[in-house]
Amino acid sequence: MRTSFHRVFNIVGEIVVKVLLPVLSVGLISVATAASAVCGPPIYSSPTEFHPTIMLGLSYVLGDGATDGQLGVTAKVLSSNKANSFVLGGGVSYFPGADVPFGVDLVGGYAATNFAALAGYDLVQRAPTFSAGLVPTAEDEFVPCTLPSDARLKRDIQLVRMGRDGLRFYAFKYLWSDETYVGLMAQDLLADPQRKDAVVTMENGFYGVNYGALGLRMATLSSWQRYAMDAVVVH
Repeated sequence: MRTSFHRVFNIVGEIVVKVLLPVLSVGLISVATAASAVCGPPIYSSPTEFHPTIMLGLSYVLGDGATDGQLGVTAKVLSSNKANSFVLGGGVSYFPGADVPFGVDLVGGYAATNFAALAGYDLVQRAPTFSAGLVPTAEDEFVPCTLPSDARLKRDIQLVRMGRDGLRFYAFKYLWSDETYVGLMAQDLLADPQRKDAVVTMENGFYGVNYGALGLRMATLSSWQRYAMDAVVVH
């Protein structure tokens, strides 16, 4: 009976290793690549929301001695998909050479960009574990670009904040839109020797502002009302 039980476990394990793991790994790599390629204009709508995620990789369980250690494959659920952060989680592992080939562990560690390294304790193997693998992560990032910021292209302009550093933030609408934004005015920056280089003349002859060069981004009015300066400052 015990032999049959182990045989079933080994068959399931081989399916995981040879079929499911490669398929899921390709999927994770695709998701990670897509996430890292996301870009867009620096218009802020809300903070990036982070969610639990899945890691697929390898796990090593320590035994009573160095020769008793076992290497296997693992799948884990992590507390957050935020890149460059500490995470907690748990998962299952398959160790082909162990007497009991499966394990369940609780882990903690660090998630870098699309990769995580973890340490924990396996409740089935009753031993410490170390694991690492692919994990799709997300982060607050954007590709800086130049946006029209000429006063001649805006209407309903109202000063909403005067910063200690002299930066003025305005609520406004573009002449061609009914959406209200909060951002800078190119004419103000032209009068500032330290920031005038962030202003460019666009092909249509009007001024634009490279928000990325200032570590800022434009926000919708609703985001400004909810998050204040966090809506326009790039962290």
